[in-house]
This record gives sequence, C-alpha cells and structure tokens, in this order.
Amino acid sequence: MGRTTTGRTSALLAVVACALVVCAALAAVPGGADAQDQQDLTGEVTFQESNGQLSVAVESATNGSFSGGNESVTIDVGGTDVERGPTAPEGGEYTYTVGQNRLADILGGQSGSDTPVRVLYGGTEIFNETVDIRRVALGNSGEFTDDGELRFDVRTTFGVESGAEIPIQVGGQDATATYDNATAPGLVVDRGTLGTLGVLREPGRITVSGGETYVRGEVGFDTATAPVTATRLSNASGVTFGSPLFEGGETYVVTASIDSSPGQYVGTADAGEQEIRVDSAALAAESSLTLTVEHESAGSTIYGGETVEFTAESVTGDVSADGAEITNISLPDGNYGDVWVRVGNGAEQYNATADVENETVELSDPDAVQWPDANQTGILIEREESPLYATVTLQSGAGGQGDSQNGPGIFSALPGGRFLLIGGGAVLGVVVVAAGVYAGLAVFGSGTTRLNPLGGSSKSKASAKSPPSETAEVSFEVVDELAGRTYREANRVVARSKAGGQAGFGGGGAVGSRGGRNAGGPAGVNTDTGQRIGLSGGTGTTELDYGDWVFEVEERNRTVGKRDHTLEYGFDSDHIALSVAPYAVSVQVTEGPERKPAETAEVSVTTDVERWSSRKRTDRDGRVQFEIPRSASRVTFTAEKPDLRPVESEHRIEQVVQDGVTLAIGAETGGMAIETRVGKRAWPGVEVLITPVSQDAKAYTDEGPVTTDSEGRREVQNLPVGEYEVSAHPQPDGVETTEAVERVTVRDNVMTEVAVSIGISYSIPETHRDRLAGLRERIEGLTAATNRDVAIPRYYGTVLTSVLDLVEAVESSPENVVGEGVPPDAMVEAVLDATDAGITAVEGAMSERRTSSLLEACASMPPAEVAWSGDATLDAFLEQATEGGERDRRALRDRLKETDDVLDEMWGEVNEIAPARKLHDRVGELARETGGIDDELTVVARAYVGICLLDAIEELFEHDDLRERLNSGSY
Repeated sequence: MGRTTTGRTSALLAVVACALVVCAALAAVPGGADAQDQQDLTGEVTFQESNGQLSVAVESATNGSFSGGNESVTIDVGGTDVERGPTAPEGGEYTYTVGQNRLADILGGQSGSDTPVRVLYGGTEIFNETVDIRRVALGNSGEFTDDGELRFDVRTTFGVESGAEIPIQVGGQDATATYDNATAPGLVVDRGTLGTLGVLREPGRITVSGGETYVRGEVGFDTATAPVTATRLSNASGVTFGSPLFEGGETYVVTASIDSSPGQYVGTADAGEQEIRVDSAALAAESSLTLTVEHESAGSTIYGGETVEFTAESVTGDVSADGAEITNISLPDGNYGDVWVRVGNGAEQYNATADVENETVELSDPDAVQWPDANQTGILIEREESPLYATVTLQSGAGGQGDSQNGPGIFSALPGGRFLLIGGGAVLGVVVVAAGVYAGLAVFGSGTTRLNPLGGSSKSKASAKSPPSETAEVSFEVVDELAGRTYREANRVVARSKAGGQAGFGGGGAVGSRGGRNAGGPAGVNTDTGQRIGLSGGTGTTELDYGDWVFEVEERNRTVGKRDHTLEYGFDSDHIALSVAPYAVSVQVTEGPERKPAETAEVSVTTDVERWSSRKRTDRDGRVQFEIPRSASRVTFTAEKPDLRPVESEHRIEQVVQDGVTLAIGAETGGMAIETRVGKRAWPGVEVLITPVSQDAKAYTDEGPVTTDSEGRREVQNLPVGEYEVSAHPQPDGVETTEAVERVTVRDNVMTEVAVSIGISYSIPETHRDRLAGLRERIEGLTAATNRDVAIPRYYGTVLTSVLDLVEAVESSPENVVGEGVPPDAMVEAVLDATDAGITAVEGAMSERRTSSLLEACASMPPAEVAWSGDATLDAFLEQATEGGERDRRALRDRLKETDDVLDEMWGEVNEIAPARKLHDRVGELARETGGIDDELTVVARAYVGICLLDAIEELFEHDDLRERLNSGSY
C-alpha cells in the first residue's frame, strides 16, 4: 500500500513524464480528458456514526479513464486536505475513508454539525456535500462536582465545541448535558436538569446514554454515594448539613440522633445552595451524630442513618467540685463566648469567661448550671474562629442535680419546664399527695405564674379601694393538657373583646396602643381585629381592659386553642392558662394478605412526649380514633391480634394528622434487589437460590432459582417479611468458583439491596504455560544475532512481551475476564496464537533484505535498548472483545491506513524506513487473514496485536536512538 524508496532523480523523471503525457492529451482533446472524467464522476459522503469515520464513495465514469484502483483523491474536510490512496472497487464504486483520529485532529474543539466536505481528483473538485461530523463516546464513570453538578467522563470526542448542549437520556428520560473540555473532556448535567429528572429525590443507580445516534456508549453512576457533611454555625446555635443531593426550595424531613437516641431533632428544613440548616444548639454541642434525611413530598430516603462528624478541635478538661470552673483545659488563642453543657439528649447554654493563659473557663452563674449526674460529659465552647469541643471530667460534687447529703435525686418534670426534686423517703409521701392535689385543683398564688392544667386562672387579691386604672396585668401560659406541660411551640395569643366598642371598664374596649380598637359591628358582632400578644416558650404578659374576652392560641398562624374568659373588675392582675387542642388521628387496621378490616385488634400509640401513651381496640370496620398531645412530633403505632405477627409503624405527627394511619397485620411483604458480582464487575446470567430461613419467611412459596439479567441484576417482589438465605454458585468451564451465601432480612414495603459476590480462581493449563515459555524464548531470539544491530528488533519485542503479559493478567484477575463473559482458557489461547503470529510478522520483516542490510550496517553503532512506551492492558483487551470481531477488523484496517499515511510523510525525512514499512506490510497480511477466521475472540486478539505493533511503528520515529539508525545508511 505504501511507496518504496527510489532516488530523487527517478522521482523527478517520473513527474516530467507524467506532465508530458497530460500535455499531449490536452492538446489532442480540447478541454482535457481528465476534465471530462471529473465532470462524469459522482459520489456520496457519509459519516459513519458506528465507527466514527468519514466514508467517501466515488463512482467511476462510464466513459472516462478513472479506475479508482490507481488514482488517489483529495478529501477537503472543513478546509483541511486529506489525501487518500487507491482502494479496491465494489461494483464500480470506490470507497475512501478518513479515520476518527484524523477527524479529531481536523475538527478539534469546533462544531462539526455542518462540515463542508469537498472531494477532488486531479486537483479539481468533482463533488461536495455538507455533512454532520460529530462524535461523543461516553466513558466509564461519573461523579458529583464541587458545584453539585453531575459530570461523566468522555473517551472520544470531536466535532463538538466546549459548552455545546449534548442530547442524552438519563434512566430513559430525555435531557441535555453540557460538553466541558476545560481540563478533561466530560459531559456536565446541571442542577436544574437533575432536579427536573428527579434523580436527586430518589438516590440510586442511574444510567446515562446517548439521546441521538452520534452520542455513543453508556455509563452508570450511583447517586446514593454522594457524601454528606455537617458544619456548626459560627455562634454554635445550630448545624448546616451539606450534600449535592439537597435541592434549593425543596423541603426535607431531618432526623438527627445522638448516641443512638433517636429523635434528638426532628423537623423539616428547606434546602438552599445544597444545604439544610437546623437551628438546634443541642446538635451543635455534639462531636458527631447520626443523620436521616427524607424528601417530604417524594417520601424517599436521601440518607438513612448516615454518621457525620464535625471538623472541630477537641480538648479535655476537669470540672471543679463546686461546678463553678472548668480547669486543666488547653484553650487555643481566640475570642470565646458561652458554654453549652450536654445534659441527657439535650444541651443548656450558660454564660462563661475563658482564661487562655490559666487554662480555665469560669461559669458566670455556677448555681444555675445543671451538670449531669455522670463521670464525664461533653461541652461546646463558642469561639469566633471555630467552636471548641471538649470532654470534661466531673469532680466529686460537681453533678449539680444530685444531693450528696440526701442521696440520689429523683426528678419529676412539672408543667412549665420546672422540676420537682424528691430527696429522701420521708418527703416522698408528701410529694405524692401534693401531686394528687395538683392534678385535681387549680393552683392559685400571688405575683407568680402558675400553671392550671384545668384551664382556670389565678388572680391577685382585689384592692379595697377603686383600682388606679381601667386595666389589669394579665399573664398567659399555654398548656398541653394531655402531655401535662407547657406548650412551648405556641407563639401568639390573639385577644378579642366580646363586646367590641361597648366592653371594658368605662367603655374603653381593647387597649389601642397594643392592638387597635374598632366599634362593635351590626347586631353586636365584634369586628375588633384583636390584640396580638407575643409568647416566648409558651408564656407571655400584657395589659387588658376589664370585661369579657375571647382568647385564641396561635402556632405559626394556625389557631390551636380557644377560650372565653372574664377579667373581673377590682383585680390588679390575672394569670390565665390556655389549653391547646390535641391532634385527632384516625387509624385503620387490616389483617391477612387480603387486607380485610381487623376487628377487635389492640392498637397502642406512643409519642416522644414522656409518660404519655394510649391503647384502644378497633371497631367492626377495623378503625379507631386517638387524641394525641399537640407537643408530640413523632408518633409510633403498634397493632396486635392473636395468632398474627404484630406490626409497628413510626410517623411524623403532621403526616398522620393529614393522611391517617393504615396498619396491616400479617400482610407484610418486601422485596430484594439482587446483584451478582465477581470482583468489582457485575456477573450477568447467574442463577440465584432464595431460601426462607425464619418461620415467618417460610410463607414464600416460589422457592427456587432466579437468574440475573444482562447487567447482573434481578428484583424479586412480594416476599413475606423475614430472614432469607441468598446463594449462588456458578461453575463455568475452566475456572474454580466458591459459593457465595448472604443472609438477608426482608422488611415490610422495603426493597433490600443484596450483593452476591462470587469468588473465582484460574490456573493456566500446563500446555499453555509451556507454549508461553516458548514464545518468550522466540521474542528473546529477536535480539540473538551477533552480526547486526538489534535495537529495532528488541524495540518490537517489547510490544510482544507486553501482549504476552496479558496471559498472566488473566490468571491473576480472572474475575475481570469472566465478568465480561469471556472464557479464560479461550482468551489465553487466542492471545498466544495472536502473539505467535505477531512474532512471525516481526521475524519476517526484520529478515527482509533492506531491513537486514540496514541492521548489519548499524552493527558498529553503540548498543541501544529502547522500549515501546505503550502498554497492553487487560481492560483494553476486554473492551475490544465486547465490541466484537467485525468492528475490530475495521479498526485494524483503519489503523493500517493511518499508519500508511504516517510512513508516506516520513519517506524522505529519514534515509531508510524499511524496518517500519516491512512490518506494516506484514501486519496488513495479518489483517487480511482475519477475513477467513470465524472465531470472534481470535479475530479480536489478532487485531489487538496488530494495532499494538502499528502503534509502535508510528512511535519508532520519535526515539532518537532508533531514528539515528534509520539515518545511518544512504542506499
């Protein structure tokens, strides 16, 4: 296919002779015969997206001299000329190709969507077309960027400019990605697209493929691997959780747990800039926590039980016996603020002063500090630079909640956030009696705020004289009666006078400065907008006119309680306890697989409110109603019935109030998502046996094998809850495998992921091992000659040695071979055969007369040991194997043509190219031989060896020591 070296004189004579012939022809026929041929030539330009090459088909003129077997054509691609030599005809049509590597050089980073292609013969254009020349071949991996975008790598790209919108499909959904070539070629899917596709709301494996035919390949990525971080707010008042899975404007349910104590913080938060802020000082006072995040509307779990740790300095210290100081604490320089003390599952804030030099932290009001009754606890010291987390040891007596004289203290929580200390046994009886009285009577007092769980009021004694004003000082306390405590979530009381403008002492109505006063409406209807009284922690104070009032309790603009009350004339002050309405929740219980109503089932409910629970039986329709304390945020329902497995379900209170609760006894089913793997690769088409283990799981009636699909996955639905054994033991020919067994617990309405990893080993048969040793000896024989230079044969030998190393790679990593569906024995044999053919090609090329003469002429030169810079890898070979033999045949032919172009360019630049040209021709013979081979793996191996040798041929001219040898002769 290439030129042979002739002298410059011979070349010049040939050019002159051709010119004379052309001139004579032009003189004989006006207009020229070639011009007539060119006018009659037609053809077609096609970009073949399957292999990424440009194909030009030229049809021979019916009455011209163009044969295609002897002439070359020039293909102008976007202004760059590419000369292509003769090609074999197919039915009068001659096809010339431009490979993808050459197209990549020409188009670079410019758009190839409308590329002008001109085809010239004899320097004159014979036809032209505008062709779409674009190719994007997806790579093997993806990852989230620092900006939260999703980036997939790209293997081969041309005809696409940076910033272009590339059509893709994500999990079967149409989308676009941006081509980014700033650092490395890649496709970037922006945040808006990710949100539209919903891939962030349902973390899991996604598959990206081309949305048009020029985008080739497929790549997968598991979004569930996205990390989550936690950062304390600068004032230690809360925590910011960050993750690329959080979307701005979406609402998430965040559950943070400390020391395996669930529900330390439960609430909803909006995600902005991929962050969720949680205003909880208790969390900020921790060094680590467990995080669960759910998408509120989608109901999906974004993170389930993820452990996150704060990056903060950690020190130790001691608490003095009186609890007033933290000593022996190493404080870095900085500006310090308050101290947060860990108490149980919460944290309390106290004023403090830090002394860096003396290594102490002094608490401003030590009597107010509630040190836990423990040996150690955690504290957080606010610092402008960053919070300082410390573990402190409590000295004897520092546990402020205990009484060293009266023995261990018992705390009983009272409404209003107060605690009653029960010391010794003699006091205990009094307290119990007092508690009974407290539960049944209103608590009255003077000048203090008292909680009356019955909704009464406490008034100061009326003055003997007329009151000095028309108003009374009124204090409010909002109580959750079911929980028996102050309802701290209430943030406002709205007070409305019943009589409107007619009410109040002296007809004053509501105090205008605090709420405005309107006259009574028609027929005595009050149109007063009401006085709005702000609450803090469920309590508040204001002044109101004497008279009849209606008080409404609000929580975030929702009315949660209401009460009528009269402010009696003559009392200086009044304390009013306002009750909030409990939540009403409807529960439906079913039983059995058919989910029929479960009559007389026992349903119990518990919440995160201490010491409150309830238990009821369902009616004939399987229904029951509960009233639940408004203080609750999480609620757990349990349904039981004899001879049926009980069911338990935990929910957010807002969800069950809105939607109710359905509990299914004895009808729980889940599923398994099974993946069979070998090493790090999926192993498709493997039989998996599912065997029930626990008694409840034995209701599974379809016991038997299931087979994974082409991606090594299989989902099994409607499995009874319980424990199962999942096993697989494929036994392909030629390899040893070990059975993989996994224990799996199936939970109700949950798809459980199961990875079944099968062990595998492979040993090269002795016959192949002996042949491997023989081939290595033949490669060494390339450098055994004593009468000629061996630098170039040795160089080609390094290519063949690299290919032979694939045999041992199969033995060390058989899982990679089996995972691609390639039999190890067959691959080893194909590689050995292909290497044998490659050695024969090198031996033949190096013994050709011109090559042999050059090597003998260079024998006097200093020895040189040059190795091929490339590398034959198992992954690269397997990638070729998955593409198929016919594609590899075409790839080898394209590479032969490209290398031929390189040799044509080198002709004249060096004195002798025979060591490269002769081996190129021998590889061409290998390519032609593959046409008669039916075995796909044999074709792949020969093409792979041929492409490696062609790569070395092109690289030959880049090594100075080898190039010096090519220039050593002038014959």
